[in-house]
Amino acid sequence: MYEHKYIISNFGIQNIFNIVKSEKYDYVVRGNVDGEIIFPNINSPKEFDADIAIRNLMIADTLAGNMMIKINSTEEKLIIDTRLGNEENRISLSGVVLHPFQKADMDLKLSLTISNLKRLERFTFNELSEMSGKIQGDISVKEAPTNQT
Repeated sequence: MYEHKYIISNFGIQNIFNIVKSEKYDYVVRGNVDGEIIFPNINSPKEFDADIAIRNLMIADTLAGNMMIKINSTEEKLIIDTRLGNEENRISLSGVVLHPFQKADMDLKLSLTISNLKRLERFTFNELSEMSGKIQGDISVKEAPTNQT
């Protein structure tokens, strides 16, 4: 069936980012990762599947929330469902990418519910300030392959 299945259990994502030091923050990114990534046999037409959760994702010492990443592949497409949320904000990206490793054809939907823009200032590493208000809506992300001659 599957030749390579990798299971991640309670891995501290900050271990990856420890090679980068910030003068302003103790940790640039931290949180705990659980999940699995499956790579099929070499002759399989599938690309890979992933089911990953990051609990208590912190960016620049501010809680971003919990993140979920699910990717399922078939012979011709990747089905994507990702979500990031906390008590004030929710961001999701879902949809399909056809022929992902050739001339990709995307049909994705980005949904935003951000109740407190002020909280996002920390995620810009203080490049933006005095933010206020909220954002709610959906953005369609579509890309069709172009013929190149």
